[in-house]
Amino acid sequence: MILREKVAIVTGGAQGLGKAYVMGFSNEGARVVVADINEDAAKATAKDVAKEGGEALAIRTDVSSHHDTEDMARETIERFGRIDILVNNAAIFDRVPIKQAPFYELELSEWDRTWNVNVKGPFLCCRAVFPYMKKERGGKIINISSTHFYRGMTENRQLVHYVAQKGAIIGFTRALARELGSIT
Repeated sequence: MILREKVAIVTGGAQGLGKAYVMGFSNEGARVVVADINEDAAKATAKDVAKEGGEALAIRTDVSSHHDTEDMARETIERFGRIDILVNNAAIFDRVPIKQAPFYELELSEWDRTWNVNVKGPFLCCRAVFPYMKKERGGKIINISSTHFYRGMTENRQLVHYVAQKGAIIGFTRALARELGSIT
């Protein structure tokens, strides 16, 4: 159990890959926070962790909300006393459907809606956990991107907004690593 005594937050952790991350961290001994906009699914995942002998906290979190991300970090500290790992996994794509359209027909509201979750969300989550990681003099931030950034999309999947957002996450991660690497 290489993560014994560590605390991991997984955004979008209630289902799909996020749930797999939650279960994997728990199986390695971490206490896990299931941060998801779907509170019922987050609670169900936390129960699954408990059934396997782990410890998890479900927190309803809209990652596009500064208030929610601050609450997520604060509640994690109140429950577990520390934050060692943040996995920014929450995104609008499959489980929260994304609208497909040629870029010239894409509604601006759809661009903004997805940008707020897929890019602003990781930014807000990092800002929320950073003070606690700094206090502990370390931590790990894992931002989930997509190979779609490198490949683009196929003709039948017109998702210029999603591809651009996943590229933004790669740039954000690189810049954040350079900036924070010198602090801790």
